[in-house]
Amino acid sequence: MEPIPGPTRTIPLPLAPLLRAGALNTSSGGSAKNRRRFHRVVLVNGPSVRIEVRRPDGTRLRGIVEDCAWAGAAVRFGYNEDPRIRPDQVGVVIVTSLRMPDITLRARVASAEPLGSGGARYGLQFLDEDELHRQVTPEWRRWFSRRRAPRFEPRAELAATLTVSWRGGEARGRVLDASVAGLGVELDLESARMAVVAREVGVLLAFPGSGGTMRLRASVRGAKQGSARVRVGLEFQDDAGFAEARPRIEAWAERSRAPTRSQVARDNGFGSGA
Repeated sequence: MEPIPGPTRTIPLPLAPLLRAGALNTSSGGSAKNRRRFHRVVLVNGPSVRIEVRRPDGTRLRGIVEDCAWAGAAVRFGYNEDPRIRPDQVGVVIVTSLRMPDITLRARVASAEPLGSGGARYGLQFLDEDELHRQVTPEWRRWFSRRRAPRFEPRAELAATLTVSWRGGEARGRVLDASVAGLGVELDLESARMAVVAREVGVLLAFPGSGGTMRLRASVRGAKQGSARVRVGLEFQDDAGFAEARPRIEAWAERSRAPTRSQVARDNGFGSGA
C-alpha cells in the first residue's frame, strides 16, 4: 500500500498570490465550524484508504482516496489501474482500508480529470447517505466530514449564468458545483483576488427554471488557484434575498441529482470503459 504523507487537516484558504499584503487572512479568522461546511477531510498519515471498482468480468481496480465526505470522495487511479469510467456513470464501489471493514456503496461519477502522469482523478458522489451511515464504524468516522448540505454539479442542460460583484468591480464566473448553502465558482485570477479581499460579494445567479436572475449576497469561504483561473467557495448569506431564492435553488439541486434517461439505461454497474 502506498502511504499518503501529511497530517489530517482541512484545506486552508491559500495566501499569496491571492491575498495582497495587509489583507485579512481568512484562513485563520472566522469560525472554523463554518469554514468546515465547504471542506472535505484530506486522507493522510495512517492506513491508506482506497476505492475499488469491480468490472463485470471480475477485474478489480484500486485507486487512492485523496479526500472524502459523507456526500462523496475524490479518488486517484494510476495508469494501469484506471477504470476509465465516465461522468454520470453509476455503479458500485468498495471503500477499503487496512484493519477496517469494507464499505460497499453505489456511486455516480461526478467528474473525471486526466492526470499528466497517466491515470485519472475522479469525483464520486455517493447516492445513498443512509447506506453509508449503516456501514460506517467508529473507526471510519474520522475520514468523513459532514457538510451542512451536499454539493451537486449542474448538468449541462441546467448550467447557470453567474456574475460576482464587489465594490468597484464585477466579473462573470462559472459555477463548478453548488449546494443550497453556496457555490463553488471559477474566476480569473485578478477577479478572485478582489473577491477574496472584499470578503463579501454580490451574486447574480440564473439557471433554467429559476424564473429570472436571483440577487444574493455571499461570503468568500475559500479559494484554490489553478493554472490560470481560481476556484472560489461562496457561502450564501441568510437574508431575505436568500429566503426568497432558496426554494428555487433546492429545486435546481433536485433536478440536477435526478438520473437522466441515458443514465438509467446504463445503470447496471461500471462497464468496460470508454
